[in-house]
Formats: sequence, C-alpha cells, structure tokens
Amino acid sequence: MNLSAQVQDFPQMHFEFKDWQAAFDKWYQNHADYGEHIQFVVSYGTYNSGYWIEKRGTELGNSARVYTHKQVIALKSRIKREIKKAEIEGRHPKFVL
Repeated sequence: MNLSAQVQDFPQMHFEFKDWQAAFDKWYQNHADYGEHIQFVVSYGTYNSGYWIEKRGTELGNSARVYTHKQVIALKSRIKREIKKAEIEGRHPKFVL
C-alpha cells in the first residue's frame, strides 16, 4: 500500500491533557512514517479538549491549534519546563500552548 492510501486510512487519535507524554510519543512514532501528511492538534474546546493526531486537512473547530513538527518539539519542552517549575513551587502545572 502506498503512502497516499495509508494516510487516507490514518486513524484520528485523541489523548487527554494528563496523557501528554503518550501523545508526544505517538506523534514521534507516526511522524517518522507519515511526515507532513499528519498534524498535531491541541484542542481546548469544552467537548473535545486534549491532544489530537490526525491526517492533515482534517476540519478543526475554533478552539484548536495545529502544530508543525518543529513546534511540537518546542511545545513538549515548554510543558516539561512548566511541570518542573510547578513541582518546585508546589502547585499544579498551568496549561501551556
């Protein structure tokens, strides 16, 4: 099966914010195979919040933001920094975009 056909069958994956590490692990695994044919989305809408990995071009709501691969790497770094800072300060981490 060629890549174009594989991308058409790419499943939409959802991760709750608390499962951020699994979302990033799955992104890296799939980005290696699908490259720019898939997108990493952060949705902060009431009913669909979380991290989404889906084929590029999937329609998004107003409360979602798409990240390029380079931006995904930077987002992961920001999340890790915020978690570490929150632990030092004895508080819950803040939402990071």
